[in-house]
Amino acid sequence: MTAPRPSPTSIHRENKLVLPLATKLAAALAVSLSVSLFAPRAHAGDGAYGRLEGDLDLGLAAGGAYTSNAPALLARATVTYVATAGLYAVYADALGSSDARIDRSLSAGVTLKPLFWARFANAWETGPARFDLFLDSFVFEIGALWSAPHGRALDDRPGLEIAAGLGFPIFSDATGPFVEVRAALRYRREDLDGTGRSDIFDRGAILSVALAWHHVVSVHIADAGDRAVR
Repeated sequence: MTAPRPSPTSIHRENKLVLPLATKLAAALAVSLSVSLFAPRAHAGDGAYGRLEGDLDLGLAAGGAYTSNAPALLARATVTYVATAGLYAVYADALGSSDARIDRSLSAGVTLKPLFWARFANAWETGPARFDLFLDSFVFEIGALWSAPHGRALDDRPGLEIAAGLGFPIFSDATGPFVEVRAALRYRREDLDGTGRSDIFDRGAILSVALAWHHVVSVHIADAGDRAVR
């Protein structure tokens, strides 16, 4: 015998039940993924707030900057080893503004975070977590600078950049979004040679505010030589 076909009415009724259920399941899955990806992790007031869960802190930031008479867009990347020291690179572009003294610039060098281990070793990481992370985010940077004065190409010979910055964490965790402020003094090669102008804006001094994402990852640098005990 041939099984009876479901009527259009029953199919419509089943669709009315299945579609809302599927929509609710999809919404619940999206919320679950968002929570797992972006929610801060609990560290029970350990004072490290996730900074010791990996070897490297990888950071990417984008935002706005003020340099000379014109605003600029800025991008920054950092790699820091266990909240101590690492490397950075910064690119800034005035997007063709006729008022800019420096059209674009590129800098790269060494980044140092001197406060975390000193405070952690002395049990000074007592919270709140955001305050500790904010204070320990103080960074000192020094590196090479290549800048392009208005209407010209990037300098062939690098100059010098000296910078400092702070970052305020959105979450109570080292992995997550930060709002970062950075100020840099810059010296082109002619400034170092004593033939340039004395105005810090002519030299390309820059102040930036950016939204950054930091992620602590484990690449086993610290224990690269260890062997598993069998």
